[in-house]
Amino acid sequence: MYNKITHSMNIADTNEMDFEYDGAGNRVAKYTKQITDTALLYRNDYYMHDAQGNILAIYHENREIKSGVLQNKSLAVSEHDLYGSARLGVRDYWGTQLGLS
Repeated sequence: MYNKITHSMNIADTNEMDFEYDGAGNRVAKYTKQITDTALLYRNDYYMHDAQGNILAIYHENREIKSGVLQNKSLAVSEHDLYGSARLGVRDYWGTQLGLS
């Protein structure tokens, strides 16, 4: 899709990243998988855009799987971008300050 990266993997095959884009070429999701000795760790980022393609919010989802069993899962808003006639700034959130755990 218009020379966009859709998949990335490190040389040791322990980390992978996949990307999804909408029809306008805006990133709508980033999926990260990390393989450790004891668990699979997933971190998914979801991007919400306005009609012009500006990012309005980013949500983070974290999952930890050990021995095929889901151990931890959280979904929380990570940041809100603030706009006036142009971008004014970003409001960041810590951990699960807002969200579902």
